[in-house]
Amino acid sequence: VLDAPRPPDTTEVTETPAGAVPEWQLARQQWAGGSFPGWNPSARCGAPVFANGREGMAYPPSTHLLMGFDPVDGLVLTTWLGFALASLLTLALLRRLGLGPGPAALGALVFALGGTLATNAPFYMRLHALAWLPGMLLAILRLADRDGRGRALPAAGLAVSVAGTLMAGFPP
Repeated sequence: VLDAPRPPDTTEVTETPAGAVPEWQLARQQWAGGSFPGWNPSARCGAPVFANGREGMAYPPSTHLLMGFDPVDGLVLTTWLGFALASLLTLALLRRLGLGPGPAALGALVFALGGTLATNAPFYMRLHALAWLPGMLLAILRLADRDGRGRALPAAGLAVSVAGTLMAGFPP
């Protein structure tokens, strides 16, 4: 067996805990030091910290990782916030589609904790991007039902939902 030196860590964007936690910790250090989290000189040839699309540092439900919670523990809270958002938006969508409270609540629970969202739970940024889907569908349905100024609130809801998916992180 050769005792060759190991190559440096080359984590990829799909390895969330290995890649995201150090970025959040660096951003917290920079923030605590009085500067805006701008640049990570250790990421390959250097990379933006706050402005990268992967971690979603500008996404409001994730800002607690920058401001207070330790990223290791805070990622769990962030994941549960994603499940809660998905549940509430799905509940509203299913109620809008005419389902009763019980079936709508069951559908919301199944969407939030089943299949795609549960599979992407370790990737909090994917989970959050997917969680906005029922909000988009709800806003589109309400846009189709209304005319004139009555479309302003559904259009704002659609804009917030689209912004939520874009700000959540992990653009691919």
